[in-house]
Amino acid sequence: MKTVRLLLIILAAPAGILFGLREIGGTPISKGYDTGFKWHAEPSIGRLVLSTEPEGNMTCRVKLKISGSNASFTAETSNKVRLKLVQESADPGYQWISINKDSPVPEEKFEWPSGSDINLDAQPKGQPLALSVADWYVYSSTKSADSSQLAHRRRILFWISLSLLIFSCAGVVAEGIEKYREKREPFSPQRCVELLIEAVDGADKKETKRMRTSLEKVLVEGSSVQEALAPFKVGLFQEKLFWVKTTGRFRSKLDYLIAELNRYRSRL
Repeated sequence: MKTVRLLLIILAAPAGILFGLREIGGTPISKGYDTGFKWHAEPSIGRLVLSTEPEGNMTCRVKLKISGSNASFTAETSNKVRLKLVQESADPGYQWISINKDSPVPEEKFEWPSGSDINLDAQPKGQPLALSVADWYVYSSTKSADSSQLAHRRRILFWISLSLLIFSCAGVVAEGIEKYREKREPFSPQRCVELLIEAVDGADKKETKRMRTSLEKVLVEGSSVQEALAPFKVGLFQEKLFWVKTTGRFRSKLDYLIAELNRYRSRL
């Protein structure tokens, strides 16, 4: 379970990368400038309302794939700046509309003020019409282009990173609960013995591990000395020397603890 908790905590790294970083080594994690492009329809008056959330004013050109192959439209910003529309054919039942600056220059980009919308009205104006945007592109003059596909990919990355972050938080909480339980472990003679075993040291790391493992099997798990030493696969004489050395070190710590406890007891 500890391994699972650690793996969950490690998930915080990719979650943080997806949340906080936009590129690694100059390569974007999610391509395209996030314009925050949105749209909604007002079918009762045959209007599409376009909005964005750019970092200030944005100079751009917008291209939409909308329903209705025969409808004609006019467009202007919410602050009454008229825009030019260029209609192109698309799949049956749809058409492409390019929204540009109202000038003789083809596909000239217009300034989209921050906080303003673009109203796309079907003609004749006020005609009830069911409209929807099937695809869109925003071509900025200073940033990389954005599109519905790129926005969809960003949403997928967001939900993946959010899921990873939730799993990571669950791992942190589980690890915290486990550590709290360890700290709150009730005092008992066995716990005292376990602490003494953890304090036994050998000549090196390997011997220390063998001493603690064998003492735990014999004193805590109730195994015989032969069962405890069998995995080490050493000769009988070496087993006896090792066990004498191990018990000697454990007894010395145990005797010291008993002597100190008696000293404290005498003060009562």
